[in-house]
Formats: sequence, structure tokens, C-alpha cells
Amino acid sequence: MNQLIKVNTNENDITLSGRELHEFLDIGTEYPKWFERMTEYGFIKGEDYLVHYYDKNSSKVKNDDAEKMSA
Repeated sequence: MNQLIKVNTNENDITLSGRELHEFLDIGTEYPKWFERMTEYGFIKGEDYLVHYYDKNSSKVKNDDAEKMSA
């Protein structure tokens, strides 16, 4: 089965990359601004999303938020 967005699962959570979701939805604003708006809707860090910092292609640090999903 092909996935439109990579979904990660473990025993407690189902998550997906906030950056991949942003790209898939073709949001017009930059990711950090878009995600800041999402947090204004009442999403709670650690409950609704997790933060991961990395950049595979450079030494710069960028964040990618893992959005939690309900099963």
C-alpha cells in the first residue's frame, strides 16, 4: 500500500512529519509560520505534537514537528 505521507507508529503513538504534511497540503506560508498558527489553535506540545531538531543536508539545526494522530 502506498502512503501519501509517511506515518510512524509505536506502541503509544501514531505520528507524521509536520513538514511533510505542510508540503503535501501545499501551504503558501513558510513552515515555521504555519506551525505557529497551528499551535494557536490549542495544540499542546508533548500531547498533540513532538518536536525533533535535525537537518540531514547541512550542519544547520531546523525543527520538524511530529503531529500525533488519533487511531
